[in-house]
Amino acid sequence: MSISAYLGKVLPVVSFICVIMLLTTVIMTGSQIREFEDLTHTLSSTLYLAMELRQSSDDLTRFIRTYTVTGNISYWDFYLEVVSIRDGHSPLPYEPYRIYWDLYVADGGPPRELTPPSALMTRMEAAGFTPEELAMVQLAKSRSDGLIDLETVAYNAMLGRYRPSNTTGLTSDEALAFSITAPPNQTYAMELVHGLDYHRYKAGIMEPLDEFFVLSRSRSQSLDRIH
Repeated sequence: MSISAYLGKVLPVVSFICVIMLLTTVIMTGSQIREFEDLTHTLSSTLYLAMELRQSSDDLTRFIRTYTVTGNISYWDFYLEVVSIRDGHSPLPYEPYRIYWDLYVADGGPPRELTPPSALMTRMEAAGFTPEELAMVQLAKSRSDGLIDLETVAYNAMLGRYRPSNTTGLTSDEALAFSITAPPNQTYAMELVHGLDYHRYKAGIMEPLDEFFVLSRSRSQSLDRIH
């Protein structure tokens, strides 16, 4: 067989194989790009949600502190609305990670449109957190919810309502009820939300959030190496 005849038979096969390899490379590259884009979107979404949780905790602190100092009930109303939005009972501001309450208080109303209610934790559970990341934000949310109880004590002290000091023989609901009336105690209310114990409680919320950010950064760096 002549060389030209041999090449005539071989070259089409080689060309076909090269085309297949090229197509495979293109398909794999396209798939990898989509995977990279999906992971990037997931990282952005989880970061925004963690930032939203942190901001809601800080908003609650700001409003209860301002209420105990000024006695202006509007700040307690703002406080309750933050809780209601976070728990999915009130409409959710569009792009909730953006600045909201600073503008709301200054302008007297929502700075942008509202969307249907959507609980923060529900959105977190569907966002693509790793198990370790989700555990950290869940812990932070749980601790933030726990601080609400202390802040509610401060609110009631402003109104002269207190829990019983002797809870012997009381049910858990009775022990937690603000069933004792006495003169309002603004100093006590301010101490509750400005004292060292309060700062320690806030640190307990922020520690797992900070750990989440460390985990997220590590995942982002791994993604950069892949890309």
